[in-house]
Amino acid sequence: MLSLVKKMAFGLRKRGPTYLARALRNEMAGPRFRVTQGLRKVIVWSCDRLFHRQGAMQSFHNLRFFYDLDVAPITFDFVSYLAGAELERRRLGFDALEVIFVPGRSQGVRGEFAEYDSVVNTDSRNWRVRNLLLPILSLLPSAKSYRICASRDEADALAGGSAVFPADYRVFLPRYPAKRLVHDLAATGASVLPMMRAPAHAKRIAEAFIARVACGRKAIVVTMREYAYTPARNSKIDAWRAFADGLDAEAYVVIFVPDTEAVMRANYARVGDHPMCEAAAWNIEVRMALYEAAWLNMGVMQGPMELCWYSESTRYLIFLNVGNSDVSSEAIIAESGQPLYRDLAFARPFQTIVWADDDLATLSQNFAAAAARLQAAASP
Repeated sequence: MLSLVKKMAFGLRKRGPTYLARALRNEMAGPRFRVTQGLRKVIVWSCDRLFHRQGAMQSFHNLRFFYDLDVAPITFDFVSYLAGAELERRRLGFDALEVIFVPGRSQGVRGEFAEYDSVVNTDSRNWRVRNLLLPILSLLPSAKSYRICASRDEADALAGGSAVFPADYRVFLPRYPAKRLVHDLAATGASVLPMMRAPAHAKRIAEAFIARVACGRKAIVVTMREYAYTPARNSKIDAWRAFADGLDAEAYVVIFVPDTEAVMRANYARVGDHPMCEAAAWNIEVRMALYEAAWLNMGVMQGPMELCWYSESTRYLIFLNVGNSDVSSEAIIAESGQPLYRDLAFARPFQTIVWADDDLATLSQNFAAAAARLQAAASP
């Protein structure tokens, strides 16, 4: 409760009284408190009976996952929301997921605060729908179909009934899934992995690239963050280059994946002669395939690294410096369900979160420890 009070006070100071209206709307769209969750259930139950809402008839035994762009973020967070929908599909025994994208009322997406909109404007967010959200579906085998609704009325005709996720979603009362759902289920022993994987053709592309640049060496894939929003979370590029320069060039090759938001203006000279894989920045399937083919993945905690979370075959060191921004505070991390200062509850061997900054000494020390464990595991 104290963290909530601090957050509200900060929001009021930074954005003024309009913050309260936005905060209330966000709470209804992503309910965290029992009172909000209960209120949503009462509203949905009452309206379904008052207006006799049964939802559209379904010819197939699919769970319909409604992703409402009027309230939901258009970021890599979608990976965890999709994983949550998949766990619910498994629990309920549906054959497949059918993902329904519902257009937002602000040029197809949700409205954002000015500081975010100045970095990722409406055009950029709509671009992400087509080039980020849709391709992610190809990584989940059970996501058999999707639909991009032309209007909210079209989506309204599909909602209702018992085959909807989130269960209390309605177009007139939009919401998106709780990101902590996967973490909470994993903590109770639910099996999360296997979850996502790269398609076969993407694997061939990534393996061919690694074969060309690695020439038999172990491939270390480093995902960079160079983003104008919350820049305190960005990769320390000089430290990463120094780390790459310091490795045995006969044993390892470091492959950098540039930030998609910065790829067209990236200064490749900053990483020296180390290879870049631009294809992974543009293509989700190739990105996942590269992560799966890597001997080890490394990077600061950021959206793309969530792909590594949900692949049982990736190996990773993810560096998370608690408190270096609002979104990486202890309170926000705990609210998301991610266990503080521990690996994910569903992590496989060699899937590790390093709760520290990405300075050179930390990178080198943790890589050396991980490499020793990997080599020991590979020894007969």
